[in-house]
Amino acid sequence: MQTSLLNDFLSEMVLDPAKLAAYIVDPQGTMKAAGLGADDQKALESTDQTAIHARIADGDAAARAHKVGTVTDIYAYAMQFA
Repeated sequence: MQTSLLNDFLSEMVLDPAKLAAYIVDPQGTMKAAGLGADDQKALESTDQTAIHARIADGDAAARAHKVGTVTDIYAYAMQFA
């Protein structure tokens, strides 16, 4: 499971508008270029915050809940405009 890679990918999109724009234009190409695994890609494509949260948390939800919530909330907000 590539949960830290997924967390890094989402964090980069939050911090870098160009990366978010690239994802909006070509989600599959951007995820593939970032090296995300099939399960991580499926979670992002679903736009299901619970699924994305589960992929990032990887059983350590209490320790990462705030960070994951913030990243997935921003991601969900940005996807409204995609």
